[in-house]
Amino acid sequence: MATTLTLFCIAVDNRKVPLGDIFDVEIQANSFVTRLKEAIKAKKANQFSHLDADQLTLWKLLTPPDIESIEDEDSFDKTIQDFELPPPKSKEAFQGNSDVQALGSAKKLSAYWENSPEEGHLHILVQVPCKSPFLLDSHMCLTIIQLSYYPIYQVISPSPWTHPHIHLQLSYLPSTHRKCHFRETPSRFP
Repeated sequence: MATTLTLFCIAVDNRKVPLGDIFDVEIQANSFVTRLKEAIKAKKANQFSHLDADQLTLWKLLTPPDIESIEDEDSFDKTIQDFELPPPKSKEAFQGNSDVQALGSAKKLSAYWENSPEEGHLHILVQVPCKSPFLLDSHMCLTIIQLSYYPIYQVISPSPWTHPHIHLQLSYLPSTHRKCHFRETPSRFP
């Protein structure tokens, strides 16, 4: 058993879409999985700045693909998409009956790698939760961003009673949405 493991990882979102390139992490074989999560977070500090290390879900690839044999980005993305990820906290996830096995935080890495991992192969999928706890995945994040842009067309007659109200209503909108078209009305007040 090697004392130091070099593990090749890639971060993915909830839909298994890669978030960047493959990166390597060197860690002691007798370390716990929690230390590996911390090392991954430290390695990708900018990308994972919005979450804690314990929020990462690590999946060991039971049949690690050879990184060199994947010709282009599309075939690489398809290779990642082909891995079936069970629900992260399920019994099936920790048993490793499919293509992947969830790494338990309280276990040592030596329990998962009896021998040194193969060089030039992808070993771990790092599943990253969406930045907002209210959004399920990055696709939904993008959909909501696209739907949030809408023009506001509303005819409002200005008066001393409505003008302050209009200001309060529009103050939370981005400046691009603050265009108001007022209809000329005779003033009721001097």
